[in-house]
Amino acid sequence: MDKILEIKNLKKSFKMEDAPTIMDLNLDLYENEFLGIIGPSGSGKTTLLRLIAGLIVLDSGEILYKGRDLPIVGDKRRNLEDFPVQLIFQNAVSSFDSKKTILQSFKEALHFSKKEFNEAELETLIEDFELDKGCLKKRPYELSGGMISRAQIIRALLTEPKVLLADEITSPLDVNLKLKTTELLDSYRKKHGMSIILVSHDVQLLYYACDRVVNIKDIMHKQKKSRFK
Repeated sequence: MDKILEIKNLKKSFKMEDAPTIMDLNLDLYENEFLGIIGPSGSGKTTLLRLIAGLIVLDSGEILYKGRDLPIVGDKRRNLEDFPVQLIFQNAVSSFDSKKTILQSFKEALHFSKKEFNEAELETLIEDFELDKGCLKKRPYELSGGMISRAQIIRALLTEPKVLLADEITSPLDVNLKLKTTELLDSYRKKHGMSIILVSHDVQLLYYACDRVVNIKDIMHKQKKSRFK
């Protein structure tokens, strides 16, 4: 299986003493792979996802997408045509514009990704993730934690990313919905040829859902082999 992402000798530090620091991190993500990342709080898992997505700038190292070096972007997102990635945030409600309805936010994401609005695909996702259709007319602060979390997942999947980065997305969900959500992500991964990195403290869930699970502490200096290699 070919590599879709290669992360080499990645370094990132912050001025605040308690902020996560990443030192010499190496990781490969393979095409169609479902990768889980575990690690203690403050170990840099969220920082890693934000670095991959281009939301923060690395200090040194390389992030390659299909063998091409991804540009350093400052405070701007990467070009989604060059690097079709979506990051699903841990705090779902803050990822939405409070002035816009959920449907408006969906359409905005499609606009930035240069994708056409597909009502049939939206209806399928709403049904699969058990999101009340009435939520589309509401604003993010009007939804429960579980509902807004599922809305964020749907928004990401509508853009058909090649790499999906998910940060503790099952935390607000009950056990049954956690399992169903990861199973649905796995189904969409296979259907659309997508690779997923899922960060979670739920070790059992990751080993249930993922092809491979790594501890972020173990990839700071070495690369754990994948069965995809």
